[in-house]
Amino acid sequence: MTDPLTISLKLSTDDADDIKSLKKAVKRAILKSQQDFHPLFERLIDMGDARMTVMGESLYIGDCHINADLSGGEASGEFNSDFYAGCKDMNSTGDHEVTLPFTIDDETLYFEIEIPPRWVPDDHMG
Repeated sequence: MTDPLTISLKLSTDDADDIKSLKKAVKRAILKSQQDFHPLFERLIDMGDARMTVMGESLYIGDCHINADLSGGEASGEFNSDFYAGCKDMNSTGDHEVTLPFTIDDETLYFEIEIPPRWVPDDHMG
């Protein structure tokens, strides 16, 4: 069992007078606080190998959907990871897709996202 990642972000809606502006405000709030989502990102790339890390400030939000009643929605995008193999020609980076569902209440974005469990290798060989 895992705990959810719970994040609340103040939404600057002063200039969000239409749905397009609201989407932009949501994207800005997420990107400004992207470090808060790193526990989720780390678990999404968890392969039981400490050489795999999330690249800081790499989140890109490509799409943002807002429900018709403006009660919430989801933002989707990508973040990058880095794999350090110790040899220049074996190091690599990777792109990972992510969807961040949220609710909106009183000019605040609320995220409650289930974090995947830690990676544990199968022990069928023993």
